[in-house]
Amino acid sequence: MTRLNSDRKDLKRFKINQGTPSASYAKKALPVLVKRTLARQTITYGDLCSKVGKNGSRFSYELDLIIDDLRQDGDMLGIEIPPLTILVVDKKTRVPELKAIYDLREIYGKYFKHFPGPLDDLEPTTIQGYMHPLNESVFDFDRWNDVIVELGLEPIDTGRERDFLPHGVPINRNMGTGESEEHKRLKQFVAEHPHVIGLPSNYGYGTLEAQFYSKDTPDVLFKHPKEWVAVEVKADNADEQEIFRGLFQCVKYSALLSAQLKFDGKNVVGRVLLVLEGSFPSSLRQAKELLGIEVFDNINPK
Repeated sequence: MTRLNSDRKDLKRFKINQGTPSASYAKKALPVLVKRTLARQTITYGDLCSKVGKNGSRFSYELDLIIDDLRQDGDMLGIEIPPLTILVVDKKTRVPELKAIYDLREIYGKYFKHFPGPLDDLEPTTIQGYMHPLNESVFDFDRWNDVIVELGLEPIDTGRERDFLPHGVPINRNMGTGESEEHKRLKQFVAEHPHVIGLPSNYGYGTLEAQFYSKDTPDVLFKHPKEWVAVEVKADNADEQEIFRGLFQCVKYSALLSAQLKFDGKNVVGRVLLVLEGSFPSSLRQAKELLGIEVFDNINPK
């Protein structure tokens, strides 16, 4: 069992334990990032700021503190720790800031050997391709608990207890019950009003029930020259179990959208959103964070 490092004097050598506001944010961010490795998911700068209670979406300095401590921690443990902070990405491009990539490449040369020289002229989707094996090395590292315990943090529960499942979810149940009028109204509203889910007006109207090559159909698909956004909607009459199902529908659509864009050779960013007419249940927050699903709730189509 991984045990907490209780040597307070020893812990003070790490920057995240210095007591400054930035150090405090960095310390709170570390467990968040380690949990993302378990889910094999990235996280946006804005979402990370929100989780640690920092205003805005700037987190570069705090990530630098984390990297400095991880390098020192690795020396103390006698192990090579991969660049955990590479999992923090821009909401729009879904890749880290270029300065962060360049800085980490300078420090962690071997992890970036497959990268080309300058990245400035590359499309985000191209950079995403280079990021994939790097992210996998972070996800596959199996000593994150040893690392954060050495830094004075509690170990992360790496179990997969499904205590966040809504009560009574029958995993193999056939959920199909036909489309309600409320659902039709909500998806039509979202398709005609992209601004309600944070998209610019120049995205135009979304397409209803556009088919992927697999014949799966998200409720709405917006196609912009630089980004495709698939949307799954749940009307106000959707219960907790149906919203839980929606999270996994988004996981499926994310994989299908990424595969189709890659197959077609399109240099386009792919995103998937879950949109709710009602409020997102607090009981499903852990599931949402584990799966890395972007949710817009309280969208009123009236």
